[in-house]
Amino acid sequence: MRVARRVRGARRPVACGVEARVARIAPAEVQVLPGDAEIERGSSLLVVARFGGAVPPEAKLVIDEAPANAAPRAMVRSLDDPTFAGRVESVDADLSYHVEYGAEKTPSYRIHVFENPELTRTDAKLDYPSYTALEPKTIEDVRHVTAVEGTDLSLLFRLNKEVASATLVDEQGAETLLTTAEDASPAYRASFKLADSHRYKVQLVDRDGRRNKLSAEIAVNVTRNRPPTIAMKLPGHDVRVSPVEELQLAAQVDDDFGVIRQGLNFTLG
Repeated sequence: MRVARRVRGARRPVACGVEARVARIAPAEVQVLPGDAEIERGSSLLVVARFGGAVPPEAKLVIDEAPANAAPRAMVRSLDDPTFAGRVESVDADLSYHVEYGAEKTPSYRIHVFENPELTRTDAKLDYPSYTALEPKTIEDVRHVTAVEGTDLSLLFRLNKEVASATLVDEQGAETLLTTAEDASPAYRASFKLADSHRYKVQLVDRDGRRNKLSAEIAVNVTRNRPPTIAMKLPGHDVRVSPVEELQLAAQVDDDFGVIRQGLNFTLG
């Protein structure tokens, strides 16, 4: 049997033994931001729930893919505003989430994770001209390459994902389109016969039109093949000799890649 009594100063009776109830809040009255959205991999996710009518005493952020024993994240109310906020510190994969309050919950929303294209490593293969007598060389993880003119240079650009286009742009704005390296995907290749030094920027665009955020550059320095030098050592000055006199000759021959053969030319008379 319910007993109603009038509390002094109150205008209406209060039922004893009955807890006050919070008015039901329909999910349609709750605005959840960002709703369905895309964020960059590794970014934090801030979820805000704004209540249009009555405000519940608490709200919780629930990740649908979380393990069954994972506790929901308590959301924090912003002063007297009818909003609650919760955060996921780092999102590394696609997920769904919803907000729970009392016995109610909002619809689930989808977060899609994306990555901007990024150059992770550049490898260089050098095939030197035959006159250098140098063996071909492969150098991993380079940002600067130096080689003599006439060297065949192949650059392999390793990326974090497949892209729609990959381009090298030199300091004059000239573009070189990179080709797909089928044997090292996701990677792209460019080949040159070295003639002049250049500094290149790597420009990447993925299939969604996103570009690489981090600037990626590679410098190619070309050294010249200098002609050999000859310095006479003996005699060190003009001399006169008789027809039967012997003349000793000595010379120093130098070349940046070594001297293969040498000889002497002379004229009588």
